[in-house]
Amino acid sequence: MAYCPLSGLPVFDQGYPVDGAQLYAFDAGTTTPRTLYLTSDLDPTKVHPRPVVTSDGVLPAMWAGAGNYDVVLFGPDGGQIRRINGLRGETVTAPASGTFDPNAQLQTGDVITRHGTGSRTGFVRENGLTIGSASSIATERANADCHALFVFLWVQDPSLQVAGGRSSAGAEADWGANKTIALPDGRLRIEIGVPDMGNADVTATRGAGGLIPSGGFVLGTTGGEAGHSLTATEVGGQAPVTTSGATQVVTTAGGTAHNTIPPVIARTRYIKL
Repeated sequence: MAYCPLSGLPVFDQGYPVDGAQLYAFDAGTTTPRTLYLTSDLDPTKVHPRPVVTSDGVLPAMWAGAGNYDVVLFGPDGGQIRRINGLRGETVTAPASGTFDPNAQLQTGDVITRHGTGSRTGFVRENGLTIGSASSIATERANADCHALFVFLWVQDPSLQVAGGRSSAGAEADWGANKTIALPDGRLRIEIGVPDMGNADVTATRGAGGLIPSGGFVLGTTGGEAGHSLTATEVGGQAPVTTSGATQVVTTAGGTAHNTIPPVIARTRYIKL
């Protein structure tokens, strides 16, 4: 597997060796964190912490796995020393028929459902609680393995609340500050496609009749109601009725709310770390 060319190199800033420098790796051209491994067999139990930190001013041996990647090096004070884009990882090749392809499996942020209620390794539940680092006070999961999903949600969905507010320095700064981010809340929610998904926005044509919330649907928007009481406007108002020479006004709205939920089945929804 690809040996990171920075392995074993000293880190200098303005001619002086830097102890405690921090190295972050990302998939090339993205903000998706890249795992760096301690061994060439890419053993998932032997990974470098994020960030990788210099000891005595020297970076350790690192292996990067498949696909190109970028690295960003920061000093102990948080100032950027250098960024290197397009480091070459292992070439991703099509697997032989019938073989397992790890690159085709679930990615950070993918959502699955399961006919169960407990936790699931490698995932957290979409329950509106929070995730963060091991030093955070996250309520769904506080662990270093939440880092990739923390950054993913921070970037993809600005509606999700970050404890103490979002830093102008970005997702990595908030992660480093041990902040938490709220998970999407899928409890008693049926999914709906966002109105564009790379195509024209169909809100105007498919949201007739007030079906779209004010502000429209964007990623993470919630709406709808489980029960609804008809209003006079929805029914059509009141009308006089003449019976045996007497005129009465018939009320055509009000009463108990009726169920608007289609046939459903309840399961637990998980999002990939």
